[in-house]
Amino acid sequence: MEVPEGVDAGWDHNPGKARAKQRDKFAKEKEKAFERVFSKQ
Repeated sequence: MEVPEGVDAGWDHNPGKARAKQRDKFAKEKEKAFERVFSKQ
């Protein structure tokens, strides 16, 4: 990967998008767990 001089090559992803993706995955897992617990009642 060619990176212009003065640019940090570590910035090859968007931290906000990566965090949002992980947050969405976590929320779905929590929702499934909640449904398992409360659907039995």
